[in-house]
Amino acid sequence: MASKSGGYLSFRYKVAKLRDAAEEFIFSVFQADRQARRHPGLTARDLTRGSRRTGEAAESSSSTGGAAGTSTSGAAGGSHGGLLNVVQAAYRHAREVYDSPVTEHLYLTGPAMAPTLNWKGAKDASARERLVVRLLRHPGSNNVLVGDVVAFHSPLALPDDVTHVMVRRVAAVEGDEMVSSSGAEPPFLIPPGHCWVLADNSQLRPEAGEVIDSRSYGHIPFSAVIGRVVYAASSRATHGPVRNNPAHSEVGGEDAAVVAAEVDVERILREEEQMDEFGGIEEGEELEKEGGVGNDDGSGSDGEAGKGKGSEAGGNGEVKGDGIGK
Repeated sequence: MASKSGGYLSFRYKVAKLRDAAEEFIFSVFQADRQARRHPGLTARDLTRGSRRTGEAAESSSSTGGAAGTSTSGAAGGSHGGLLNVVQAAYRHAREVYDSPVTEHLYLTGPAMAPTLNWKGAKDASARERLVVRLLRHPGSNNVLVGDVVAFHSPLALPDDVTHVMVRRVAAVEGDEMVSSSGAEPPFLIPPGHCWVLADNSQLRPEAGEVIDSRSYGHIPFSAVIGRVVYAASSRATHGPVRNNPAHSEVGGEDAAVVAAEVDVERILREEEQMDEFGGIEEGEELEKEGGVGNDDGSGSDGEAGKGKGSEAGGNGEVKGDGIGK
């Protein structure tokens, strides 16, 4: 039974990687055509990586998302050779995407998502929790769902600052109607390409400046999302998978497959113990690539799946439609 389960998770993991690679290939080809029309001097080798990593600088408008042009024509499809070059470059990039890990790590501080994540943060400002994030190269309504815990670039950061990362739970997505529980504000719809995110800690009041989420800065674009948090660890007594929307975190689902393939729990716990004891990783032991520290963020998802109205966690309204009930 264990081997069958492991084989299925391995299959799901490969499917997820294939989907990422296919999306990147298609996106690169279409974006290349646009960029080639705007910048005829670009070559197929200018195809950008398009990967969205925590802490990386934003791509310029001429290269965002894997764009490329050709040197053999003014547009990607202007000649057979030009199109072939673009397709070959997109294929090579897709192979790179397939061969790359789909997760990165970051540290979470602050009490915003306590007690589901970084529960010690409610009393200890120095407490932090290590999160494993399933990267989403092209976040949208198909992979950012209500109930997911996501890491995203803070809307309060400067335009060129991509190091300020927050972690919150998705409470509503495009098309959902937000209704004020007090009746003080008129209902409104989440616009296309956006979602509404909330902190889990219902004890903190946004009006008093104790927590910051969509009740403070409004809806955020899907494009700001870095990825979905799939695992969290702070000690041997406190670690485990993060519950997201059932479509992702169901038994045998994609989150479980990603964790099984890329999360070395024992190594993470050993490193955290070393950091607690020595204040850092011992010389010679390289910590897995970290994305940075997310301030006042937490993640985790212990909600039950339900239909109907999903109340905002500690919020001032409710979401109409199918969702995750807290």
